[in-house]
Amino acid sequence: MSDDTSVWFDKYPGLAFERRDHGVLWMTINRPDKYNATDAQLHKGLSEVWLDIDADDETSVVVVTGAGRPSPRVVIWNGFRDSPGINGRCWR
Repeated sequence: MSDDTSVWFDKYPGLAFERRDHGVLWMTINRPDKYNATDAQLHKGLSEVWLDIDADDETSVVVVTGAGRPSPRVVIWNGFRDSPGINGRCWR
């Protein structure tokens, strides 16, 4: 399948996208130097990207992955506690 890059792919620093066959979109958190930890900008992008994905007729499923080596599964909510939808909870 060709690597068709939609215009919205570039709106999200710290995220990389790759279209695969059958409507699959790979979304990679691309901050390996920071073990893919989120900062305010990436957190904002992760909360907004789903609106563009939902409006994208070419995407049926999204696989979320991280670049670089695997990192420890630690979530630190620092500054995001008051963000809508977070409420200090962590899902696995």
